[in-house]
Amino acid sequence: MIKIKLIRTISGKDFVHEFEKRYETLENLKKMFQEDNENMELEMYIEDWEYFLDHSDEITEQEKILYSEKPHFTEIDLELLSHIKNYKVKSIADLAKHFNKDVNTIQKSVKKIKRKRTNRI
Repeated sequence: MIKIKLIRTISGKDFVHEFEKRYETLENLKKMFQEDNENMELEMYIEDWEYFLDHSDEITEQEKILYSEKPHFTEIDLELLSHIKNYKVKSIADLAKHFNKDVNTIQKSVKKIKRKRTNRI
């Protein structure tokens, strides 16, 4: 098994924007939680959304851990993961520029890596 830890830096404003894209409104998210009030992830999202509405300029780190039973990574995949781990990559475009590759090529590689995950915490 391989464990991959991804960390990204994100502003409160960007967090709120992501929540809006996913749930449209805070009220929608709260309704979802009322329907499934044991879903702790939804409750955490509500708390985060409310917090970042008042702290939009705050910068935070978000961590995801991916596990894969059967990693089928190419050399470029491992290089991408290593670069993401060791440098503050802000976008797919930054990765493409660093590796002197087309954005679409890098995006396909990142999506492939994401599909390979078997569990996320």
